[in-house]
Amino acid sequence: MSEVAISHTIFIIVTVILVSAVSAAVILKTYQIMSAYSQRSSAEAQALETQLTPVYAYYNSTDSSYYVFIRNSGYTTISRAELSYVEVFLGPANGTLNMYLYSQSGGQGTWGLVAIYGSQGGQLSPGAMAEIVVRTGVNFGNTVHVVISLPDGQDFSAYLQSSP
Repeated sequence: MSEVAISHTIFIIVTVILVSAVSAAVILKTYQIMSAYSQRSSAEAQALETQLTPVYAYYNSTDSSYYVFIRNSGYTTISRAELSYVEVFLGPANGTLNMYLYSQSGGQGTWGLVAIYGSQGGQLSPGAMAEIVVRTGVNFGNTVHVVISLPDGQDFSAYLQSSP
């Protein structure tokens, strides 16, 4: 009879250990899923709060550059430092876009900030407008395609009629 009691005791101990291991694995996986969901939710909320709208562009033949006006139509303020990490893509409406990286000092193939209108402190606050210069070296015609790409992967695109 003692053999039956020992067998039952061993069975109970093994069962408790297995249930504990399975519970720990389930709790860990649940935590990982909740953490991923929280991060994704936070990123989605930030994406909804950040909106840039290319509004107007014109070509300046004097310096062979496009001047593009971009409105912050979102809810978050974008600092000058954050703007320096933005990539600008510009080209003809039905053609290949060229990428332009930030450089305030200039040079063909770069873009720079000209001014921020409707904001104080040099930041692009909600409702404010930024004027940028995109140093293309070439005129793409009357209609240009502008894409503003933020470091977090958000892209804002528009086809703009440039003035002559």
